[in-house]
Formats: sequence, structure tokens, C-alpha cells
Amino acid sequence: MLKQAEVGVPVAELIRKAGITEQTYYRWEAKYAGLEVDQVR
Repeated sequence: MLKQAEVGVPVAELIRKAGITEQTYYRWEAKYAGLEVDQVR
């Protein structure tokens, strides 16, 4: 989801599709931005 936002997908669309709040999205962004999928796991 964070990668999609990096390439220009609107955050509002992402959070609606994922069923999360905007606050949750930005918390995840602060915690996981810049990490690759295998690093997050």
C-alpha cells in the first residue's frame, strides 16, 4: 500500500480500499516507509 502511494495513487483511495483509517495509514507510513517487503516481515 505504501508503494502505491509513492507512485501517485491517492491516499484516500488506498485507505478506502483497505478499510483502514487515515490515521492508521500515516502511522504505518511513519513506521515502514522505505523498507522492502522482506524487511517488514
